[in-house]
Amino acid sequence: MGDGSGQAAGAAGGRDAGAPRGSRRIQASPLSQHLRPSDLIPPTASAVMTFAEPPATGRLATLATVFTLLRYALRIAGRKLLRRYSSKAAAVELREIFEQLGGLWVKIGQLIALRSDVLDPVFCEEMNRLQYRAVGFPPEDSIRILRDELAPLRLEDVFESVTAEPFAAASISQVHLARLRKPNVDVIVKVLRPGVREVFERDFRLLRLLVGFANLFPKARALELEGALGELKRIIAEETDFRFEAANMRRMRRILRDEGVIVPRVFRNFCTARVVVSECVWGVMMADYIRIQREDPERVAIWCQQNGIDPEEVGERLFSSYLRQLMEENFFHADLHPGNIILLRNSRFALIDFGSVGTVDRQFLVTYQAMLRALGNQDFAKAADLLLRTCNNVRGEGLQELRAELIRSYRDWSTKVHVDSLPYHERNILAGSNAAGRILTRYGVSQSWDMMKLGRAWATMDASLNQLFPDMNYLRLFRTYFAAASERKLKRMFRLGAIRSQLGSLVGIANDYNQMIGPLLRTQAIALQATASKISRIGLIVTRGLRVGAIGVLAIVVMTYIEQHQPQTAAALPISSINPLAGMHLPELRPLWWAIIAFTALVAIRALGRMQRELARRE
Repeated sequence: MGDGSGQAAGAAGGRDAGAPRGSRRIQASPLSQHLRPSDLIPPTASAVMTFAEPPATGRLATLATVFTLLRYALRIAGRKLLRRYSSKAAAVELREIFEQLGGLWVKIGQLIALRSDVLDPVFCEEMNRLQYRAVGFPPEDSIRILRDELAPLRLEDVFESVTAEPFAAASISQVHLARLRKPNVDVIVKVLRPGVREVFERDFRLLRLLVGFANLFPKARALELEGALGELKRIIAEETDFRFEAANMRRMRRILRDEGVIVPRVFRNFCTARVVVSECVWGVMMADYIRIQREDPERVAIWCQQNGIDPEEVGERLFSSYLRQLMEENFFHADLHPGNIILLRNSRFALIDFGSVGTVDRQFLVTYQAMLRALGNQDFAKAADLLLRTCNNVRGEGLQELRAELIRSYRDWSTKVHVDSLPYHERNILAGSNAAGRILTRYGVSQSWDMMKLGRAWATMDASLNQLFPDMNYLRLFRTYFAAASERKLKRMFRLGAIRSQLGSLVGIANDYNQMIGPLLRTQAIALQATASKISRIGLIVTRGLRVGAIGVLAIVVMTYIEQHQPQTAAALPISSINPLAGMHLPELRPLWWAIIAFTALVAIRALGRMQRELARRE
């Protein structure tokens, strides 16, 4: 959720915004000159910007914020009692309050917009329209911060020129056009608003108290506000320290280079926690393209033809680029609204404002990727199962009914995707995910914040896709992307460096598993050894008994044979007194059979003897 100040970089291309009235036009940098399109909006002097002193951070400011929110809550409660409540009016009023408070409260509104599965969709839709007020802070403060941050270098030694008046502003920063001396290129200089960190910390403390109070109510607990606080804290830490943004831009520039997507170069020698200096990319802001498309579509069509721009191709490339960032790098631009996309010649585009990039849990990403692949293949049962795997509190009760409803929901969405005459908002991926989210909420199942973050990213990008490619078929594009991704993965696998890397990864994985499983196996081996010892003892006792029995059987066989075939010997010996079979009418067997029985008994005795010795050895 970037602060929006990046809009100015693109606006400078279309309107020379940032050049003060009567000043000379700054020359375009060589990097983007050949891609710079003609002006869609005639170059004009920038509009006059209003300025305000840094906001107060004391207790009175906190009380003023509490009073504003409390007054809103009382007004809504009164309207409900008088039956004059309108969700649309309440949503608009809350949006205006958040815009007035600025800073952290705009971020809160953007997080509220993610929970369309729990909250009134009217509120979520209105929160998606949150805009930062274009109120800058005094130019002399910007120049002072620049001098402080660049010290011991002098401002005049670093920049050939700096426009003192900013050409765009947001709640976190404002931006100026400048030209570096070495290298001699146009740059965007973003300066952190004075006192913004203190204001964020003040509002965050207040917000924590409000969340603690809200969690007393079951409906608020369903929003998982503690997770939202954690996400918000991360956003604040990253967006109020421009070193994060500079690092994000360098990394994203490497990732997107082979896709032909332009990411401004960062001049790290001049980047600090409060200042970031990046190359200016001249082009037409997507926000301006959308506005003129609504006002004068014929003019936009002529402009596209003159500059070799195919809107559908741009839409497909934007869609594919986002999927590659997410699926293959797990590092994606989290705020691709029209103010952060610049259109260039030949269907190329640039991305700006990397104050907010997203990552998700690796296991979640694997499941989410499989879910999108299943949707692309129209395997809705698998997609429903994978969606449930990403949720937090799935219960066994009613699971089959929930699964059946999700499958029907995906099937209905798939049918709409193929109908070009339907409005875009009924066919896009958000329509499918929101329908599934409402079903999950009805069954008391909540979605993870990772899923909510991705929903926010899709929503912001859809504002551009709706205008570029209104007939977009998500299922076809998913299939196209996954086919291309598989091909890329295959090619990478057979590179020598990739093979070495994979072998190294395998060794690392084997070592990790050894570290995790080794102690467990040793523990289990000790337990198994103890069990084996018990079994050996039992086996030894049983074997001894069987061997004694086999010896007894052999003795009885011998005595019975003597009684039947050697009566004189039997009379001379006390066989009849000790033979348990004496006096019984047994069938007379031939000597051969008695020999076989005796031999079998001897073999059994010998085998049992060996077993006894082996078990005794193990014991």
